[in-house]
Amino acid sequence: MFGLDPFGPSELTDKTRVSPFGHAGGDEHFGVLEPSTGKNAPNRYIEDDEKNKLTEKELEELKNKLKKRKKKIKKTTIVSFSNRLKKESQWGLEGPKMPTWGESDWFAQTYRDIMGGGKEEKEAPHEPQEDFTTSVLESTITINATAEGQREIGSGFFIGPNIILTCAHVVIPGMKSFNAQISIRINKDQEYQGQIIAYDANLDVAVISISDPNFSFERPLRLGNSGQAVPGEEIITVGTPLGFENVMGKGIVSSSSVDYQEGAAAKQYLFVSTNINPGNSGGPVVKTSNGAVIGIAAAVISTQEGGDSGLNAAIPIDTVKPFLKQNNINFEFVEG
Repeated sequence: MFGLDPFGPSELTDKTRVSPFGHAGGDEHFGVLEPSTGKNAPNRYIEDDEKNKLTEKELEELKNKLKKRKKKIKKTTIVSFSNRLKKESQWGLEGPKMPTWGESDWFAQTYRDIMGGGKEEKEAPHEPQEDFTTSVLESTITINATAEGQREIGSGFFIGPNIILTCAHVVIPGMKSFNAQISIRINKDQEYQGQIIAYDANLDVAVISISDPNFSFERPLRLGNSGQAVPGEEIITVGTPLGFENVMGKGIVSSSSVDYQEGAAAKQYLFVSTNINPGNSGGPVVKTSNGAVIGIAAAVISTQEGGDSGLNAAIPIDTVKPFLKQNNINFEFVEG
């Protein structure tokens, strides 16, 4: 910041501090505008005396010093500044007063005239965080699969206009019947028939679609990075626990992805604090910070046979994305 110091040489200093009541003191403060109240202390920039106008030599000195600081200034601007100081001075023998220029602050206006700019910086408008609750609820569906007298109920969610991601055990009853009759219910009242596009029994994931070729869902969920999930991050889950549709749970990530030996198969799970009951399987685990799916609700790991209490486990979405790519299934992705 630069300012004219009316005391001392005619130079542009590198700091400005306005004090109508005297010097602030110290070598750190320059550019103080002060009144002259005595005949022995004339202020060459304020007194209305023609002989005190800036000379051509003084103007040249000012311009040369400005060039050293890589600043540009016009002669007319300096003259205008000098004339304005003399014309608008309001300091008299009664004491110092802060000059004004019209209805605006005199010093601020003069500084803007010399240095340019003058527009006030406005704080950027606050962007409200998007609420993903509605889109997660709309994207999550209920699945009923029946084959050879066996029935499974679970959840799934749209990742494309007609692509639903879920758990394999939801659409393959008993993991034995691969030709199940699949019923898909959306928003509790719209029912469609579904078909399996791809599945991986070891990973326990499956992709299904709605048989109606004219069906298209407008707001599929996006997949995120489960590898970046850290304990304590807030998440929501939606599913059909115990047959009750579109039930939402709110919790946190309990643990980053961990390896788990399930029989002869090695799996990875992401543990969460929200309850995962029968019917939740296949539903999304979504980060509230960006609405990205970081997991698929899958199971409860318990020491009790068939127990519902234990660790709530989800399939990390990072282990699912390679499976989708291998089967040429498109999906939307969001960082974080």
